[in-house]
Amino acid sequence: MGSRPDPDDVQAALDYYERAFGVERQARLDIGPAAAADGAPAASLAEPEVPFTWTEAWRRECEARHVMRLLLQARRDYYAGVRKQRGEAAMAELIAEVNRQWVLANPI
Repeated sequence: MGSRPDPDDVQAALDYYERAFGVERQARLDIGPAAAADGAPAASLAEPEVPFTWTEAWRRECEARHVMRLLLQARRDYYAGVRKQRGEAAMAELIAEVNRQWVLANPI
């Protein structure tokens, strides 16, 4: 496996951990031929292939997919709990997201 890479060499670190743990990287450092104003190569992180799972948007989508799979009475009880804990607006947002997830999961 070799020695650990220099932590300042991002590309080497990504390659090392990909080999060491057998995982594909979610974001690849893209170093192109373009140069910055000071002559250094331009570098940018490419868009990850999977969404970040620690965002509020991901949490909302996961909650909506969970609620979508509940039986009707359980779903109604869940909505009532959301209304009581988070308010009417949060319940309306959840219902809208559940409907959106339903359309995504059941294309025509």
